[in-house]
Amino acid sequence: MTQFKPGEVVVCVDARGVYLTEGKRYKVNLIRDNGLVDIINDRNQRQGYTPKRFKRSGEVGK
Repeated sequence: MTQFKPGEVVVCVDARGVYLTEGKRYKVNLIRDNGLVDIINDRNQRQGYTPKRFKRSGEVGK
């Protein structure tokens, strides 16, 4: 599983069923104790998502 750091910019690769946009960049606010990545979504709400929905911006397309 990919480990992200707070403040890191990630790209959404799986937006099915959530308020995210595939290909859009998001900034990681923090990593929650349960392993979820805390992101501000397209509705301007903080929400925790599984790390498999994101890749680092340099890894997209690989």
